Amino acid sequence: MIDVSNVSSGGSRPYLSKAVRSLRIIGIEKRVSASANHYDMLMIKLEICAPESETIDGKTVKVAGLQANDNIVFHGKNDIPLQQLRGLCAAAKAPMQVDLDNAAFLRTNFLGKGIRAEIKTEPKPLMQVDDNGAPTPVLDDAGNPISDNNYRLGRVVGGDDRFTIAPETVPF
Repeated sequence: MIDVSNVSSGGSRPYLSKAVRSLRIIGIEKRVSASANHYDMLMIKLEICAPESETIDGKTVKVAGLQANDNIVFHGKNDIPLQQLRGLCAAAKAPMQVDLDNAAFLRTNFLGKGIRAEIKTEPKPLMQVDDNGAPTPVLDDAGNPISDNNYRLGRVVGGDDRFTIAPETVPF
């Protein structure tokens, strides 16, 4: 028997303040953007390792284990993607010359690495299609829009070897 009477009914991921946290890279691969220009991009999946929990709206909420996804899109318009990749390389102690087309290189040099980076929360309203086919927000019983939170990678500030694990031990 599973007792869910003490579980909050929100069901969404908590809104995390913009802060530097310890993370682990649990997925990394080259993809091509869905934009019309089909830019190369590096898709990164991260897991929060520390802190274990945070106080949010007066409640202690477990944050370790929450996951974030982000992409570094190499659009050629400015140096920001290259600066992001440089910060990631430095934190992961990876070579500064990255072969995006070599999946083994990406796994060996980035997968399982512990880093310290800023996590940004992006609230995303839950949408539905009304009778006219127009998207509208889903409302709770009190008439408030229901939203979920996505987490994105912000500035990478350094490595965190406490949370580095061998690439082959990262579950896929």
